Parts: sequence; C-alpha cells; structure tokens
Amino acid sequence: MSDEIPEYLLKLRKNPFTKEVVLYPNWFCDRGYLPSNMTEVLSECNLLGWISFFLHDILIDNEAKEFVNNSDQLLLQKKKYEQIYLEKLEEISNNSNICKSAKKAYKIMEIETVSGVTEVSVIERSKPYYLSLKSILNKNVRTEQLFKDLDTYLLLKQYNDDVKDFREDVLASRYSLLTTMVQNELGAITHEDQVYAFYLDSLVPNVVKRMLELLETVCTEMNEYPPFFALKKNLLKFPS
Repeated sequence: MSDEIPEYLLKLRKNPFTKEVVLYPNWFCDRGYLPSNMTEVLSECNLLGWISFFLHDILIDNEAKEFVNNSDQLLLQKKKYEQIYLEKLEEISNNSNICKSAKKAYKIMEIETVSGVTEVSVIERSKPYYLSLKSILNKNVRTEQLFKDLDTYLLLKQYNDDVKDFREDVLASRYSLLTTMVQNELGAITHEDQVYAFYLDSLVPNVVKRMLELLETVCTEMNEYPPFFALKKNLLKFPS
C-alpha cells in the first residue's frame, strides 16, 4: 500500500507535528471546549489543512524536486488540498470571518511561492488546527485567552525551529523569522562569518530573552498541553 502513497505524504506522516495536528481536537474536547462528536471532523479538517501547508513549505524551500519531476505537479496537489480544506472549514464553521482568514492566508502563500518572501507570523497564526477550532468555539473570556496563548505557542514554536535550523536556512537561502532579522540588520550579506557572528552575539540573546518573556504570559491551562509543555522544557534550557 505504501507504494501508492506519494513520497511527500510519506514524509509528512513521519513529521511529529502531523500527530499533533490530528490529535489536537481531543485536548479541547477533554477540557470541555468542544463536544466530543466534533473530534473526528476537526481532526480530518486539520489534516487536510496541514497537508496543504506542508506542501507550501516544500515549494517555498525549493524541495519539490525531492518528490516530483516538476514542481507544478506539487502545486496542483497543494491547491487540491487547499480547496478541500476550505470546503470542509465552511461546512463546520459558524464564523464566516474564519473562512475569510483561511482564504487570505492562502493568497499570501501564493505570493510567497512566486516571490520567495515569507510572512511567517501570518502563516503560523493561520495553521489549520487553529482556524478549524476557532471556527466553532464560542467567543468568551476563556476561549479568548486560550487563543492568545495559542498565538504565543505558535510564535515560540517558530522561534525554536528557526534557531535550530538557522545555519541550514542561511546556506539554502531560505526565509525565516531569524534570517529576515539578520538581513534587515546587515543589509547585503557578503560573508558567511559575518552572519554567524551577528547571529550568535546579537540576535540569539535577544530572541531567547523574548521567548522567555512570552513563556511568562501563557496561562496555566496551556501549560498542561503536552506539546507546549515539551517546548517550554526545551526553551528553558536556553541560556538567559
């Protein structure tokens, strides 16, 4: 059966974040945010959205050749999953603005695929599990705080990934929060040593400080979310 599965889906299946995306609704249901009968449909919606974002990352990082002979093939697959995801989101949503947010995110992604410029914060806030959950949660003080915490979690996760992947991103000329910060500070970069010196001496201390500040803003309940708890343990290992 594996022979029939596209290579990019095999890679996605090995990605630890895939499991988080699919199981995320269970955490909400267990805490009474959502009725238990919504778990399956939200998990399906999340997975569809995550596949399309995953394919976007492959395209923006110029990794399509690892999976297909022509990147246009992957682009068509990405658009197919986008459309199915948007249809599923509209089907379950009680908030039309959520669907508009998803469509806006995909438009931004289309521009990125052409220009190579990444607006990470917009994409991170528009991750599929975030929008699908927000689409059906009733707005109140409790959920508003939780979604602020989700924003913080996603930003921390992005910072953590960018710190870990910085050298690889620079060598591959990939855009990230951190490479963009370096580019803005240094302008035209002509020497690799200059990049790493600035990164280690100036950028990392400021980013670590910012991450530790963000950790302080997250409510107790979010600290019980296993992936966030694991991320927090990792971030607290950074030197302050």
